[in-house]
Amino acid sequence: MILIVALFSILFLFPANRAHATHDDFVVAASETTGLARGPAFQIYDRRTAALRLTVFVLNSDFKQDFQIVQNVRTNGGVPGASPGSAHERILVCGRETTGSARGPAFQLFERNGTLVTTRFALNPDVASLSCFSQDLDGDGVHEVILVGDETTGAARGWFAQIFDQAGTFLRTVPLLNGDFRNSPLFVASGKEESGN
Repeated sequence: MILIVALFSILFLFPANRAHATHDDFVVAASETTGLARGPAFQIYDRRTAALRLTVFVLNSDFKQDFQIVQNVRTNGGVPGASPGSAHERILVCGRETTGSARGPAFQLFERNGTLVTTRFALNPDVASLSCFSQDLDGDGVHEVILVGDETTGAARGWFAQIFDQAGTFLRTVPLLNGDFRNSPLFVASGKEESGN
């Protein structure tokens, strides 16, 4: 673990959500900014033994800002050996590509075995202060992917969100507040409580 801290500039720990956990593990995510400087990655460790199960480099090394990871993105089926309609969880990462092609915000969704499900650029390169999260917005038991950002240059329209399904299909854009709220923190709270029962 000491090596991980030394190699990565920022360390995030995401213990598995006990209500929805399908694995007895925890996820570590960071951006490798020195040495080989390969960019964002996550690692999955066994919770009991602390043994490394998997390392996955994500996005690319030009994603230098707003790197985030969300664990326990709920989906249905698709896991070998799972009963039809049973839920399992995926890992969502997002960030902003600010160098190289500088295409702006994007997200990637992974199975817990490291298999890439989808990559999708979202919002636009004028967006700063990116946040990503997942929630079941339509009540079907499957989380949608939500990216929120503050458009501070270009048209400078302020805060807005884009919503995608887990295949990366764009569902809708939602303006938030108005352009007068630029460069101000945005706080998002859900009125819907989700339980694992």
